[in-house]
Amino acid sequence: MERALSEFRIRGVKNNIPFLQNVISHPEFRAGLQGGSFIEKHPELLQLKLSRNRGTRILNFTADLIVNGNPEVKNPDPNRRFRNAKVPDFDKHAAHTPGTKNLLTELGPEKFSQWLAKEKKIYYTDTTFKDAHQSLLATRMRTIDMLKVAESYSYKRSEA
Repeated sequence: MERALSEFRIRGVKNNIPFLQNVISHPEFRAGLQGGSFIEKHPELLQLKLSRNRGTRILNFTADLIVNGNPEVKNPDPNRRFRNAKVPDFDKHAAHTPGTKNLLTELGPEKFSQWLAKEKKIYYTDTTFKDAHQSLLATRMRTIDMLKVAESYSYKRSEA
């Protein structure tokens, strides 16, 4: 019952979920000792802890942006400047060690999976760019900047 009540999501309408949570978590109720005057004897059951309602906050924020626009886009600061992505130097003519992505492309998913299953060596996936792309809002990393450094990153990684 605790789990069911904690997972309920009712927004915009008053409900008795916090009260019910107080009742079922009370030691007297858990011991089965409550009687007809249980609520009357325990006014603390009516001291409700309201949920934080994060989902509705995000929904309201998104709706506000859709209706009113982003203030930074609507009224851009003309003095704000983005730093240019610094592309590391690398020798495009140097030997470039092909990676497992090249092998995947060459063999196809089925044969690559078979090859990988037979390997004794442990292979790791570098998720640097995927992670950066998925958290764009947190990192402020733009795709255009990632693309500028991707090739050099590949060469530098193969040197390691």
